[in-house]
Amino acid sequence: GLDLEKMGDAARRLEGEHDFRNFCKMDVKNVHNHARRILECAVVAPGDSRTEHDDRAWLDGGHGGGAGACGLGPGRSASSSASGAPPRLCYISVKGTAFLWHQVRCVAAV
Repeated sequence: GLDLEKMGDAARRLEGEHDFRNFCKMDVKNVHNHARRILECAVVAPGDSRTEHDDRAWLDGGHGGGAGACGLGPGRSASSSASGAPPRLCYISVKGTAFLWHQVRCVAAV
């Protein structure tokens, strides 16, 4: 399974100002400074009381205006293990002052 503690530690190491040229699609003509400031980066498991993230929109499939999961709907939990239930989902929350093209996608892929 996934080691969310180690994933969270790796996410926190991205916080601060760094050169993210290896975490983006290069746009050599328009971007000359690849330094970006990540204010917060966390791996969040919906329903995890140890996090400060509001996962209500995630759990209801995005109906509350968030990005959402796969439409879990009322009465179904992302951490449910019953037969036919969706797998337990987690997501990456990234807050920053600006991002490079595909930066967050590339971070999530790693």
